[in-house]
Amino acid sequence: MTSASIVKLMQYIKFLKINYPPKLYSFLKAQKTMAGGLAFVPEISDEVKNKFSKHQLPKLFEVHKVHSSFLVGFWQPMISMLIILGGIIVLTFLEYSLKKYPKVYIILESVSVIVKWNFMITMFCSNYGDIAFYTSMEFRTIQIDSFFSALSFFVCLLVNTIAFFVILFIVKLNMQIKISSKQNSSTSNGKIQKEDPKEKYKQYKVLFQEFNDKILFQQVFTFIFIVKTYLNNMIIGFLDNSPVVQTTFMTILSIAMLIYLFMVHPMKKNIILIQQIFCEIILLVVNVCIFILSIMDAKQIKDYDTRAFIGNVVLMVNIIINWALTGFLVVKIILIIREQYLLRKAKKLKVEDSSSIIDQNLADQQMQLDKPKTIER
Repeated sequence: MTSASIVKLMQYIKFLKINYPPKLYSFLKAQKTMAGGLAFVPEISDEVKNKFSKHQLPKLFEVHKVHSSFLVGFWQPMISMLIILGGIIVLTFLEYSLKKYPKVYIILESVSVIVKWNFMITMFCSNYGDIAFYTSMEFRTIQIDSFFSALSFFVCLLVNTIAFFVILFIVKLNMQIKISSKQNSSTSNGKIQKEDPKEKYKQYKVLFQEFNDKILFQQVFTFIFIVKTYLNNMIIGFLDNSPVVQTTFMTILSIAMLIYLFMVHPMKKNIILIQQIFCEIILLVVNVCIFILSIMDAKQIKDYDTRAFIGNVVLMVNIIINWALTGFLVVKIILIIREQYLLRKAKKLKVEDSSSIIDQNLADQQMQLDKPKTIER
């Protein structure tokens, strides 16, 4: 979720009013910046798109063919989430209907934990940046001049309202888990221990399972990350006339995120933490580069060689992050296989130890039976 969001944030720099060197400009222009969704969900058709009024946006957005309607820009994830929601409804109905068939019910329950609501939450949270960007496009050009314009505005408000409550839910959930964990750890031997809060909220485990829980700041990584992503794209969407201000805030957000990662260590697994830090460092490099370019533009410094060098750095880190993410994926797969192998090995040794103990007990019992009985005089 987070790695894909960072790659997408790097694509959004095309919407900054900066004089990019030619090679970098061509690269950014060729990139398709669109909200993510399920792979099989098609882009909005021209026939449907034309029903939404296209209001004038600043030239920079027009060049990249950004539509002013929130619903047009957010079409793919919206349809994707509706499909997932339909799947959740079907799963809920099947769970209710097949409770009397334990074997089938167990399988359905396992699938339900993944889809309801982990998959939906993952998709929604990975699109916070897109929500922010297309919201800014909608609010910059509010004109309720047709049914479809009104629909787009309504959907924009609805999605942002849901986004707000999802953020509140993330904080509340992690606070509840933290409080419940403390209560369980302080329970005396004479009292019955309460249900494990992580088991209770397993349908939302994507929000806490990968994070340490010694302090609350470790658990709320998802909250911090999506707020940072949302702010980043709001800055891009609204402050287009102030590129120096935009790049300054974007660089500050990157530095703040890195400080948080180094100081708090939110992830349980080192490989995930290293990957997150790596991605944030790459994003910081990009933000520093565009910050320098925005300063050069503000001071009207041409220096084509320096601009070309900075452009090459941005191009290079884009290549690096794509290869690196593939490498991280391979390493994580290897670690998962190793972890499963060690678990199976441990279970096998446990079974063998149990068998040895049983055999020894049987042997001891047999020896007792074989001893001659002492006749009491």
